[in-house]
Amino acid sequence: METLREARRAKRITGKEVAEHIGVSERMYYYYESHQDGIKIDKAKAICDFLGYTLDEIFLPKNVK
Repeated sequence: METLREARRAKRITGKEVAEHIGVSERMYYYYESHQDGIKIDKAKAICDFLGYTLDEIFLPKNVK
């Protein structure tokens, strides 16, 4: 995956659904999508678990793989 937004859309899940699952407002979740380098590890892990991806697949810089 290239971005958190693409990962979510690939699973056909709304931002609201992810937000509810991880316990943040929908607005905060969309902020995470725009600023994914600033997400705390516990929230990043919860998002990945919900979407069915590993942290590496979404958050590891692509040039590191």
